[in-house]
Amino acid sequence: MDYSPNEAAVQYILDEIQPRLDKSGKGYEIIIAGKGLSEALQQSIKEREHIRYVGFVNDLDIFLKGCD
Repeated sequence: MDYSPNEAAVQYILDEIQPRLDKSGKGYEIIIAGKGLSEALQQSIKEREHIRYVGFVNDLDIFLKGCD
């Protein structure tokens, strides 16, 4: 996550995707995985509902199978 395009993608999720999901009125949860996300973005995520940062995931296949 400490690669500039990855951080830009997380910022886009926070600025664009999450507000649209909030307005939809539908239930959702956003889970962001990957090591090295900046402290600033981690803090921004902590301040929001329906989104969490889980850091490094040992087995991405198992993680993805638990998502829809």
